[in-house]
Amino acid sequence: MENFKCKECDKVYDNVKSLSMHRSRYHGIKSKVTYDEYVVQNIFNGVTPTCACGCGGNVKFISADRGYSEYIRGHASRVNNNWGHNPEALRKSHKTQKIMYESGELEIWNKGLTKDDPRVKDNIEKMLANPERSNNISKGLTGIKRSDEYKEKMSISQKESWDNEEKRNKQRNNRLKYIKNNPNKESKLEIRFKKILDELNINYIFQYDICGHMFDFYLKDFDVVVEVDGDFWHCNPNTKHKEPIYESQKLTIKNDKKKNNICLKSGIKLIRIWEDDINNNLDEVINRLKEII
Repeated sequence: MENFKCKECDKVYDNVKSLSMHRSRYHGIKSKVTYDEYVVQNIFNGVTPTCACGCGGNVKFISADRGYSEYIRGHASRVNNNWGHNPEALRKSHKTQKIMYESGELEIWNKGLTKDDPRVKDNIEKMLANPERSNNISKGLTGIKRSDEYKEKMSISQKESWDNEEKRNKQRNNRLKYIKNNPNKESKLEIRFKKILDELNINYIFQYDICGHMFDFYLKDFDVVVEVDGDFWHCNPNTKHKEPIYESQKLTIKNDKKKNNICLKSGIKLIRIWEDDINNNLDEVINRLKEII
């Protein structure tokens, strides 16, 4: 017989229902306690155990004697058999699935469904309700060596994707829109240039507005603005991107000319520094800045 003890007076009952009635009648505690809630509170100190595979999911309650399962159903193989990390087992599984999909024996669960379908909506809501899911997946994959077959497959897939000129240009346009809509979000290049300015003890304002146009850096002690130009977007003449091909590049160059004229009319000195120089000719960049100082 299982014993359920009252935390307030240590009186023992043989079932949770009796315990709940006792706590309500003699201690004024009217909240009902389910069987598994009692076990969590009194045996597991209020913490619901999670799957031992590391996925973060809650395991199933069995009984007060046995407690909770160690794994979510099917997850034990992730640790004990190493199936999910076995390249040969994965290769065979993917091959079998491919054959079954081609024969029509298997179908993608959301085939023909839109985002308004209840099943798709439910799946999206579950993912949004568990923001740690992607982090848990990333942690689970950290340190796992990718097979040569996987690397080759991903390389081919990415090459095929980026060989599509329309898709490539669309991605660049999306990036340009993102930059315009997030003016205070630094690029990796801008972050690196900030460190250079900090090391030289040069005071600056990031994203400085002149006549409605945003400039990358304003060196306020010297009345100088600095534009840090990416080789691709601004078509660095010393690189393979010297000629504008895409509309996004043409728009960027057109905007650069506007900025040049604004600084010229305002009497503000403008310096442009190329991405290639920051990455491969840093001494020259530092010398140019020291000349200003």
